[in-house]
Amino acid sequence: REQREQREQREQREREEEEKRLQKEMEDEKRARKERKKEEKRLQKKREKEEKQKAEVHKKEHVTFEDSEERSLAHAAQASSPGMLRDPRDAAPAARPKQSHLKTGRPRIRRFLLNFDPLGLTVVWEKNGLRQATALHVDPDELADVSSQRNFAKRLVKKWEFLQEHHTAQVEALLKRLAQRLLPIYRIEPQEALGTWEVPGRPAKEPLFLPPGLLFLVVERTRCADGWWLRLASGKRWVPEKLKDRLVCISCNPSTSEATESLRSLRLDKKPSSVVERNVRLVCSQLSKSAALR
Repeated sequence: REQREQREQREQREREEEEKRLQKEMEDEKRARKERKKEEKRLQKKREKEEKQKAEVHKKEHVTFEDSEERSLAHAAQASSPGMLRDPRDAAPAARPKQSHLKTGRPRIRRFLLNFDPLGLTVVWEKNGLRQATALHVDPDELADVSSQRNFAKRLVKKWEFLQEHHTAQVEALLKRLAQRLLPIYRIEPQEALGTWEVPGRPAKEPLFLPPGLLFLVVERTRCADGWWLRLASGKRWVPEKLKDRLVCISCNPSTSEATESLRSLRLDKKPSSVVERNVRLVCSQLSKSAALR
């Protein structure tokens, strides 16, 4: 009889443990179903929001942008006159805004223009029937990668009243186009290092010297009283084309292998600053992308 009682107690414990296990599995399944429903709702809301934004872009604002023909900015860097490198063609005249739009007084985007020298976007917009053009400066560092472009586009939309939230994707796409364009490549000519300036004619507070033979991209070229000045693609620094009537920076067209070898030599022979190394890497990146498109 004692053995029978022990067996019954053991069976009772096993039944209780089995019931607990089943109850735990049911609770886990219930939580999993709840999480799945929650995730499905979140995804549904996200899809609805994206569809709504797309619909607003098509219905509210039909925006076009103008771009220059596919040509290298290296030719523009050697031009006889400085200034913006934007498309010389003007877009077709835009249709007059609807009267309901004039009554609201809301800004309306009519056109985007891409500027490459200096780097920037020009936004043509209307308010109360008055058309205006606003130039937005773009720092090359803001175009370093996709994340930087996305964050910069959001900041521009928040800053300017004529840009609305649904313009963010368009502005981001335009910044991407700016980042992918070819910039002129220059090489340091003298045998000694060349110092950089914060602005043309004003030496930098923290000196940065570019070693002989360094390759770099130029995003802006402007004429000052003492000659032409070049702005590096990264680092917010300027260098002169000539010093004391001696050419110190020359436009060039290196191959991808030459640029790669230059970067390798720079790393082996010296301890370059991050700005110097980044400028050479930008040259290598541009040449690689250009070769891939051929």
